[in-house]
Amino acid sequence: MDILISAGIGCIIGYFTNWLAIKMLFRPLEEKYIFGFKLPFTPGLIPKEKNRIAKSVGMTIEEYLLTPETIIKSVERDEDKFKNLVLGKIKTITDKNYRIKDLLSGINERERTRQKDLFKNKLKEEALKFAEKMDLGKSAVSFLEKNLKDKDNLDKLSKGLVREYKTLVNSEETRSTINTRIRSLVEKSSRDERYLREVVNDDIVDDIKGYIDENHKILLFKIRRAIGEEKAEKKIKSIIRKLVQSNISGLIASFIPMDKVEEKGYTALEDYLASEEGARDLQDILKLFLDNLLDMKIKDIMANLSDTVREELITKHLVNGLSSNDLLANIEKIIENQVVSLDLDFLYNSINAEVDKFINSDALWSSIFKLVDNTLEVLENMEINKLLESLDLDGEKIYVLLRNLFDRFIKNDMEAIIKNFNIAKIVEDTIHTFDDEFTEKLILDIASQELKAITVLGGVLGALIGVLNPIIQRIII
Repeated sequence: MDILISAGIGCIIGYFTNWLAIKMLFRPLEEKYIFGFKLPFTPGLIPKEKNRIAKSVGMTIEEYLLTPETIIKSVERDEDKFKNLVLGKIKTITDKNYRIKDLLSGINERERTRQKDLFKNKLKEEALKFAEKMDLGKSAVSFLEKNLKDKDNLDKLSKGLVREYKTLVNSEETRSTINTRIRSLVEKSSRDERYLREVVNDDIVDDIKGYIDENHKILLFKIRRAIGEEKAEKKIKSIIRKLVQSNISGLIASFIPMDKVEEKGYTALEDYLASEEGARDLQDILKLFLDNLLDMKIKDIMANLSDTVREELITKHLVNGLSSNDLLANIEKIIENQVVSLDLDFLYNSINAEVDKFINSDALWSSIFKLVDNTLEVLENMEINKLLESLDLDGEKIYVLLRNLFDRFIKNDMEAIIKNFNIAKIVEDTIHTFDDEFTEKLILDIASQELKAITVLGGVLGALIGVLNPIIQRIII
């Protein structure tokens, strides 16, 4: 009977002490005080050591459970599942003739617009960085320093530009353009009510009169030389004969030797043109002619010239003048001089300024963004079947491609990504978010069977000690 009583008491004590110990792991949840003194073992062990336990749990999970190697092996074991998933998705897409926009239907329009804007801004940002990195001004200057300062290259450049210029000037398009411009100018001038004086700058008029003052003797010399030619001389003598014959009667004319009259008249004209008086008269006549011309309306001048203005002839003379050997030689010399004296710093700054102006222009980016929108719209409305056909892709090829990408990702990046996750910190922070009652419930839910077993085991061990205690006492006594 003593053994049974001792066993019962030991069982109760063992069961109660283990139950109390388990409770004291969690309870009380906070410190308890009596008369200002803190009771021992308050709060419970787990609430008291929550920070240390959270940190230890996090480190244990990171170092022994969720290691990069463990996660990667787990992912690699599911190859068949991954393959079936890829092939199943592709089959669904191809069977239903999905378009790309159908796959994007889960994204609302506002978010899609936001993503497009982000893409456009990123595109512009990268383009500006690329242009800045290229430094086109520096590249151009380096090219010019290396190539254009070389005599052979400079000669090729100047001759090439002159050749292109000559080709352009002699092209049918240029001739047609000049003809059209002359015709348009003539038509416009034939309706112009202004006086020529209103159009011509006073400085030009003064320059012309100054030219007459300085060169009238030279002009007179050229006139004398011109009338001294045999053909001109005969023409002048013929005019003199006609003038004399038209102003005297035939009877008198029969007594006058016309050959001598012609000769004397022609000689008198030569003497007059060689005299100072002739020079002054020519000077005055030219100025008077200029003043009379300036006092005419443009339309009247054009009316008098309408029969003599021939666009084709003027164009021919212009083209011949623009492509003359002397002018081409001068152009070639100007090109060489300009290249040799080229201001490379100015060129560098100019190119950079123009590039910057161009790539930052609203018109450029408006066009680019419009192209992007149109391209995205075309892509969104494209059937995925046709896209895959155009790329010669089927389910197996896509799977192999994705698998290779996935393998490279696992091999090169996944370990670093997992380490960057800092699993220990994530677990620690998560445990900190649990209140103490939830932590107690969580542990009890996980280990309820084990904790009950510990409690029962305490009762069994207490009963066993209660049985052994009287037996040992009897043996000793």
